[in-house]
Formats: sequence, structure tokens, C-alpha cells
Amino acid sequence: MLRTTIHLLIALLLIPSLSYALTGKVISVADGNTITVLDSSNRQHKILPYGIDTPEKKQAFGKAAKMYTQA
Repeated sequence: MLRTTIHLLIALLLIPSLSYALTGKVISVADGNTITVLDSSNRQHKILPYGIDTPEKKQAFGKAAKMYTQA
């Protein structure tokens, strides 16, 4: 149990180091917290930012969340 806990803590500490910077053009907004970005190699990346939660399209205020992200 202790060994599993230690491995989990180490994994959680390493997660931020796995992030990378991405530059490109936003080509679509699925909802308030999901976008698709086209990079310089014309590859599409679906982005769901960590820690951001908005209503889904069919939920109350979902349309407003999407419009806010598009602005």
C-alpha cells in the first residue's frame, strides 16, 4: 500500500513536466472548454484545458459558454 502511494505521488509530480507549448490557429470551438488547433504542420490538436470546466452544449448555459470561448 505504501509503495503504491509513493508511486502515485511521484507520477503526480511528474505530470506537469509532460506539458508542452503549442502555437497555431483555433479552427473550431466544440463547446466552452474544447477547441481544435491547427499547428504549423497542418496537424489538428483537440485541446481540453486542465482545470477548466464549462457546461456542455446541451446543458443550461452551454451555448453561452461556447459563444464566450469563441469571442
